[in-house]
Amino acid sequence: MKAMIVWTVGIWSVVCAALRADVVIENPTCRLVLGDDAHAKSLVIKATGEECLTGRAAKPFCTIRQDRPYDNEYFITYPSKPTLFPANRVIRKGDVLEFGFAGTFDIATVRVTEADAFIRLFFEGTRFRLEDYGLKRKTEIDAFAFAQLPIRRRAHFGAWLNVTWDDTGAVALIGDSPATRIDAFAREDGGLDFYAGSEARVQPEGVGAILIATPRADFLPSLEKAELAAGLPNGVAGRRNTNKSVPCLEFTGITPDNVDDVIGIAKRGGFGMVKIPWQSFARSCGHFPWHRSYPNGAADLKTVTDKIRAAGLIPAFHAHYSKASTNDSYVCGGVPDRRLHAIRHLTLARPVSATDTEIVLEENPHNLLVKPDPNSFRGNEVERHLVQIGDELIRYAACAGDASPYRLTGCIRGYLNTTPAAHALSERFRHLNVDDWPFFIRADPDTSLNAEIAARLAEIQRIGRFDFVYFDGAEDAPPPFWANIPKAQKILWDAFGADAPQMAAGAAHGNWSWHIFTRGGTLDIFPPERLRDAYPAYILRKAKENAESFTDTDFGWTGWQPPSDRSTGMQPDHFQFLASKAFAWDAPLTVVVNAKSLSRHPRTEDNLKVLKRWSEMRQLKSIPPETLAAIRDPKREFWLIDDPAGESANPVLVEVKPLVSEPTRRAFTFTHHGRPYTATWNPADASPIVIKP
Repeated sequence: MKAMIVWTVGIWSVVCAALRADVVIENPTCRLVLGDDAHAKSLVIKATGEECLTGRAAKPFCTIRQDRPYDNEYFITYPSKPTLFPANRVIRKGDVLEFGFAGTFDIATVRVTEADAFIRLFFEGTRFRLEDYGLKRKTEIDAFAFAQLPIRRRAHFGAWLNVTWDDTGAVALIGDSPATRIDAFAREDGGLDFYAGSEARVQPEGVGAILIATPRADFLPSLEKAELAAGLPNGVAGRRNTNKSVPCLEFTGITPDNVDDVIGIAKRGGFGMVKIPWQSFARSCGHFPWHRSYPNGAADLKTVTDKIRAAGLIPAFHAHYSKASTNDSYVCGGVPDRRLHAIRHLTLARPVSATDTEIVLEENPHNLLVKPDPNSFRGNEVERHLVQIGDELIRYAACAGDASPYRLTGCIRGYLNTTPAAHALSERFRHLNVDDWPFFIRADPDTSLNAEIAARLAEIQRIGRFDFVYFDGAEDAPPPFWANIPKAQKILWDAFGADAPQMAAGAAHGNWSWHIFTRGGTLDIFPPERLRDAYPAYILRKAKENAESFTDTDFGWTGWQPPSDRSTGMQPDHFQFLASKAFAWDAPLTVVVNAKSLSRHPRTEDNLKVLKRWSEMRQLKSIPPETLAAIRDPKREFWLIDDPAGESANPVLVEVKPLVSEPTRRAFTFTHHGRPYTATWNPADASPIVIKP
């Protein structure tokens, strides 16, 4: 009998072990192992045998987040605060992983695709097991993590793409749509907790992620296979585009009448791309009605872009797409569009007549924009104080939120071409989401407004056949930013369809944006006197950060400010500095000009000559690495100039140091062939630059 009991217990142990066993997910490149307790145990690159995990995960592979416990017995027991419920068991049934959780009655299903070059994890959803006692109901899930991996951090980490890599291997966890939240959190052991999940406020289920763990040389080819298989735009192919780093001239006010002049300027400056901002041909953003300088509308735009292309230059388009300008009929057409986004909804505590200049509120407006700062961007923050009551827009001057009754004071009624009207007690109204640049109001991403704007931009793209599109104002979306920023970009990209440009960039990005953006976005224009400070603080930092995600960055925007009483203006040494750094990083440089700034600047031809020389320098394919490293150094400056000794017909590279920087004199020194020289000029006139021993 005793032997029978021992035998029976042994058999039961074997059966339990069979039911609860490690789950192995693998393809020809890697092997991921989850323990039966739903914690990651191993991730190995097969070709090298490298273990990619830093240790047993402090977090399980999957977790459920409830913003408070929702189960009837649990919310009575535990505090009302965000609560995580960890997966504590997992089994595999064919291509599906089933996860159970401690503390909830959910069963989550994640479908696995083991492709040759990647592993795809797709969160299908959850089902709920109801107990037969207590006041039970299916509980909400506010966020679900369907992949959490404790990854060993390598020499490089690209936060944008969510990849860590070195000379031997690379590991990435990326989303298959803007609705997948991708992140990486620092671990105490120096590693990274890679995260892929969903949120109910965006899309509760039906989202996925792609895991790649390969030798470094195979990473981008593997990523490209994943993009194609998942129906993503081909970001890897975009990074092979040899034109993605050509210098760009953005000309504000380009028209059919001056396009030939603009082309001539571009050629004198060695620019390979000419970018057209929408303001050049449209009167407003949203409906994009044709500007009077384009009397033939689409035909004129086609003439401009055809001429740019015929001249051997790349036509580019600078677009805003996630908002409407205040002079557009979405805003000032008499009835403001209800699909403009609101940052808050408020309630009238008293009726309002058509002439009242004070509005009394039920709610404390403590989080509204109430204190304009004259030193802030553009100095007109008060333009953001805009509310919509019914079909009326009202701008208020100040907000009294320190004591009841709460009030908006100094109201301008019937603002932006709307009609003043009376409004009833308890009427609900909206505080509009006015842009940081208050010429715009942002679109509500949960409505069809973005798609309407995108359709018009797609028609402009079809007419102009632009090879590059800049997605400006990308940051102008409401939270959650990780989802809504790339969501608006995807809407526009999908609207382009077969007319999508070969290259793109944007002012802000999410993980999904990597697939459409062939390079990093540009920084706003810095004053000439601060360029040397801004380079290491912002431009160089951005270049390094983007390079970690296998992406170049734009070293612009830079302006063409003429000299003034307050500034030397953009001088040849400024362009030498920026163009040399962009060259050393094999990065583009975008210069923003207009006809007025060009004509008023006495050094326009000198500046164009500098830019062209550095553009021509890019044709040399065998620059020594030590030379590139020296030019990249933010503390060193290099110029391309005519050989002062007259020994070479080609420009020579010299390292310079500043001597004098004054409103009426600039001076630099350098050594060539062992002989010291100085370069001096007056920044305020067109007198020759003097270089002498």
